[in-house]
Amino acid sequence: VIGNRADQDDADAFESWAFKSEDDSTGRSRGTVSSLFSRERKSSAESSIASQEEQTKMQKRREDLENALFRARRGLFNENVIELEIATRKLQQARVQLLKVGRGAPGRAFEALAGSRVAKLSKPAFQDKLVRLLRLNPLDAERVVAVAMSVNSDADMGFHNFLRILRFATPVSSLLEFRARLVQRYKTVDAALRVLSFEANDDLSVDVFERPLIFEGIVESDARRLFDAIDVVQKKGPKGFINLEAVRFALDHAHALRSLELFQ
Repeated sequence: VIGNRADQDDADAFESWAFKSEDDSTGRSRGTVSSLFSRERKSSAESSIASQEEQTKMQKRREDLENALFRARRGLFNENVIELEIATRKLQQARVQLLKVGRGAPGRAFEALAGSRVAKLSKPAFQDKLVRLLRLNPLDAERVVAVAMSVNSDADMGFHNFLRILRFATPVSSLLEFRARLVQRYKTVDAALRVLSFEANDDLSVDVFERPLIFEGIVESDARRLFDAIDVVQKKGPKGFINLEAVRFALDHAHALRSLELFQ
């Protein structure tokens, strides 16, 4: 009996030890898994923060570059805005002619200018091609090239640069096209408005509004059309002047406003 009781005590002790070991092991396993998940979450959060910081830096570099190009266009023709208006209209006309040469395809239009899509054109070569291919007079060709080459930061024009020039030379006649132009160049509307310096003015008359738009390739007649569209849709409008809040509202609702224009 004594022997049996001792055996039973040993068995109970072993069972108690086994359960305790299992609990300890499970606890360690749970702790290990929990620790792994915690590290993964921390690593994911750190990666997300790093990614956001990198995106912010890239956006800042892009805004600085476009701001520099904007200032360069502002200095064209000795800061003569009337001359810049003429040159921009000539560039828009050249765009139409080039696309006609390429039968509507930008790739073929560039090949007609440069010989192949991988080629690049210097400023003098581009000007000479416009005179020969489009029959522009030398003065108009010089005007067109001056504005066109200010769209990019590269000294020579490749196919990618050419596409950006074509987009810049596309007329902007609606709020939706205006928003697209700003986002294409600055990625965000906020960045574009900072470069255009609309934030520095409480009230914008039509002449104040249109003045910086020519540096974005938007001619006076289109700028006035945009001003009128913003003026009409602003709160208690039209007033004959607009402010930054009205510009933001119009740009934020450009898609809906475009639908209303089509419906009318």
